[in-house]
Amino acid sequence: MKVKSVIVPSGMEHLTKFTRKIPSDVNVVPVTNDDSFSNIPLKILHPSKKGRGKNEDSMVLYGQFGLKSFIFMGDLDRRGERQVLQDYPSLKVNIVKLGHHGSRTSSDPNFIKQLEPELAIISAGRHNRYGHPNQETLNTLKMENISSLSTQNQGMIKYCYGSGYGYFKTQLKGDEFNWMH
Repeated sequence: MKVKSVIVPSGMEHLTKFTRKIPSDVNVVPVTNDDSFSNIPLKILHPSKKGRGKNEDSMVLYGQFGLKSFIFMGDLDRRGERQVLQDYPSLKVNIVKLGHHGSRTSSDPNFIKQLEPELAIISAGRHNRYGHPNQETLNTLKMENISSLSTQNQGMIKYCYGSGYGYFKTQLKGDEFNWMH
């Protein structure tokens, strides 16, 4: 696949430790939530201003696929989550990809409660040195009665969908599982 452009949170384009990894023929496009792209089925919810390319400047994306609405939180912290709720006070989603690998610096209980998701996806490596996901985050999901899928336990998580259906497919070491929700 030939990549022509990489979309990054505004400010990240100045981080040389990031940009030196991008080939010179690839266009780096800095964005805020004021930007939109007609050929991308995702809405940018965060950042709302230029940052320094840190976790608090993470890009947050919202989209609808099949019959479900999704939010992808990047590494956004709790303060940023509150900003997203302030900018989008009626925001609700079916599926949340938790911020910062399920760490305790993200997934504020009030943020999760406001979103009312039915499923949380956690992207974290097995036996990672940070202990992600954090037990506090898992307790928040349990208190709100939210199911979760984690790459630690289920491996690759894929959402398959069409105009009237959608399901999750997971694969870990050759085992496949279809998870309907």
